[in-house]
Amino acid sequence: MMYAKYWKDQEAGREAEKQLLKFMAKKQSKFDLSFTRYLLALYYEDASEISNCLIELCYTVARSNWVQEEIFFDTLHYKLGRRVALFVHGLYHLAYYSLNETTFTKIQLPEHKTFIKEYEEFNIEHGFPVGSHFIHLDDISQYLEHFIDIEMIPEVGVVKDIHDGKNYLDADSFQEKVFANLKSKKLIDHDESAGKFVFRSIK
Repeated sequence: MMYAKYWKDQEAGREAEKQLLKFMAKKQSKFDLSFTRYLLALYYEDASEISNCLIELCYTVARSNWVQEEIFFDTLHYKLGRRVALFVHGLYHLAYYSLNETTFTKIQLPEHKTFIKEYEEFNIEHGFPVGSHFIHLDDISQYLEHFIDIEMIPEVGVVKDIHDGKNYLDADSFQEKVFANLKSKKLIDHDESAGKFVFRSIK
């Protein structure tokens, strides 16, 4: 659903809606249910329900180990994730980039000790400014900076095998688009011959 909302992909949104409703029909943890309801509320552009889900997630995210494991590389930093709801802040930002201004302004900031309201009030006042790179890489490693740009990563398509009729990920198309994106950013140099990419150098 996050992919569908970010890329404004209606077909992917409809499919995600079906999967989320199916997921909710089974027994789930409070966190997983609140997260699922949030995604559906984002899809339905329901500011009131989004507000409710954000505050619920502030209460439950600290007890969700898989979220902490995804955010932090080691258990030494889990305490930070249990004191500051970084995941919920991220969901609030997702709403900003996914919804129109009228709907977004109706979302209420969570009143919870793990949610830093002052930080989000600053973002609202300054139009959610985009940060700059803390570390700048030079020469051969410079292209690594661009791998935080989601536009650099193309959509993964699916192809049907003519022999067994099964669907498979279209790895060839993905590779082609990745190389095209890197070349358009002038990060690599490559030639294309007979449908094959010949890598030359990193710029």
